[in-house]
Amino acid sequence: MSYDLVVFDTTFPLSTYDDFILWYENQTISTVIEDYENPANLSDILYAWYTDMIKQFPPLNPPDFSREIDDSKLSEYIFHKQVVYVEFAWSQAEFAYKTVFKLAKKHKIGFYDLSSSKGDVWLPAKFGRYKRSFRINDS
Repeated sequence: MSYDLVVFDTTFPLSTYDDFILWYENQTISTVIEDYENPANLSDILYAWYTDMIKQFPPLNPPDFSREIDDSKLSEYIFHKQVVYVEFAWSQAEFAYKTVFKLAKKHKIGFYDLSSSKGDVWLPAKFGRYKRSFRINDS
């Protein structure tokens, strides 16, 4: 079991949590076989986030695989064009959350706390502020 977080490109309209979940599922469940380990599949904004992210959490998977197998910060990245799903070691949960959220704000992308029981989704807002947009119990 892993600690899982998601970042995503926010160039789509959303108004409810259900809209987001439907969009997210459509992004991550594809009928087309994709190379989920290739960061070249990412949008430019997500690729920029990824290059910052791997400085703190090196990838366990190719093509940027880190040879330091015993490093608890090694993380598995799964790439889609508008979504990056990351699996962290539970021992890194607090630092991973802070790092992913900080870099999501920096790059003005969305953040989905998949491992939280609340299922919070955060979106960049106007003027550089960041806001919690949805909760799992939104109607």
